[in-house]
Amino acid sequence: MRNKFIKIFLLCLLAQSVIIPTFAQDTNPFRKLVRGGANMVLSPFELFFRQPILTAREEGDFSGATWGYVKGIGFMFGRLGLGAYETVTFLVPPYRVLVKPEFVFSDEENN
Repeated sequence: MRNKFIKIFLLCLLAQSVIIPTFAQDTNPFRKLVRGGANMVLSPFELFFRQPILTAREEGDFSGATWGYVKGIGFMFGRLGLGAYETVTFLVPPYRVLVKPEFVFSDEENN
């Protein structure tokens, strides 16, 4: 019984030494999974809010109300597809951010 306890303890210690450093990094599998899920769920905000607002700031209100929605369609499908890819492959490297900004509501200056 004691021998079995020691084996389990050493196995847990080994697993801990491998798993904990992975989550200490800025980019890790769990963050990739969360980023992928968030980008899939929040991708419509690219169409209805983010791109029209950014286009209106840069090019004027009329462009924001027309061209902003066209850009939003492309960005929405791009973020949706990338979110699905990151969700399915969250255990496979690379874990780096593949889209800027990382999340829909992130500031572009901080990414």
